Amino acid sequence: MQKRDLIQANASLENLRQNLDMKDFAKEILLEENYNKFIRSYKFTFWFQLIGVLAGFIVPSVVLLVIFKEFIYCAFGATIGIFWMCVWMLLNMVIPPTRIYRKFAKWYRKSDVSIRDLDEIFY
Repeated sequence: MQKRDLIQANASLENLRQNLDMKDFAKEILLEENYNKFIRSYKFTFWFQLIGVLAGFIVPSVVLLVIFKEFIYCAFGATIGIFWMCVWMLLNMVIPPTRIYRKFAKWYRKSDVSIRDLDEIFY
């Protein structure tokens, strides 16, 4: 394993730890109704991004492989996937169910947080 791979793996684990810490913090401070909204938004964001990866990279690669029966065309499928992910991530920014999670994450990462700002996220 190369050093770069270890750095990427460490960054992924750190991101996972931060997300779990944020979810635990949300459970402690939010009312049950708001926490349920937050978790629904979190799950929707996760599945939306996962489906984007599947639809953007795997589906075009497999379709091109089936049509042309050569692995070289899978690279074209990956290229299509890169352009698709750009569009998909922009959609992720404007789709309403993902907003609560993104706004809470931004609020959580700020250094000067107030409950008044938190109320604006959910109402």
